[in-house]
Amino acid sequence: MSMGVIYVAIGSKYVTEALNSASSLKDKVPGLDVTIFSDESVKAQCIDKCIVIESSKNGYLDKIVGMSKSPYEFTLYLDCDTYICDDFSELFTLLKKYDI
Repeated sequence: MSMGVIYVAIGSKYVTEALNSASSLKDKVPGLDVTIFSDESVKAQCIDKCIVIESSKNGYLDKIVGMSKSPYEFTLYLDCDTYICDDFSELFTLLKKYDI
């Protein structure tokens, strides 16, 4: 069962925010895989995979596209400005029972 977090970051401002969030994520949940969907190639220690997408110029649509292309069986989407304060890996056990 593959589990991971995805971010959708279009534009350098949002890429920077996503990298800050992913860094806090890797600090609290180091074994969790992280994928970023972006309109630019992103390489960072806190990102496991970058998938380059073309922006639709509609942020909501870009998020839906990223979520629909998640490489994981169990996916948690996080906004770019999210800061992770504690381990939340138990959320993935809920995904076995509930599609949230």
